[in-house]
Amino acid sequence: MLKRIISILVTLLAVVPTTSVADVFKPGSPSRGTGSGLTIRWETSDESEVIKFEVFRREYQSGGMGPAEKIADIVAKRLSSSVYQIEDAGIFKTADRVLEYEVRAVDRQGVVVETAKMTTWFSAGLTSAAKRTWGSIKAMFR
Repeated sequence: MLKRIISILVTLLAVVPTTSVADVFKPGSPSRGTGSGLTIRWETSDESEVIKFEVFRREYQSGGMGPAEKIADIVAKRLSSSVYQIEDAGIFKTADRVLEYEVRAVDRQGVVVETAKMTTWFSAGLTSAAKRTWGSIKAMFR
């Protein structure tokens, strides 16, 4: 019985080191960059096994988060540490909304090695006074 337990432990010790947890993204990545639009920025700590990053956007809708939409494929620099930044030009400033971004690190076999998510509030930029004024102007031409 003791030999069997030792055999199982040795087998587990041989298998466990081959399965590693990816550590591609630095803590706090991705984040929202500054600027007039919506800029997504992320940093990597080790991307040696990554060939590309896929960026997805989801928008909060009544009842929960909507479907994920791919907005970018970024070729990895394959360095030990890098910084990436993209601007999401597919957002229209019509209303305030909650958006979730997910950056996926993909290896040579097309397997997602690690994902990092960020949720942010995107403001249309109009104050309530500006919205009322614009509404009044539209009403004059009806």
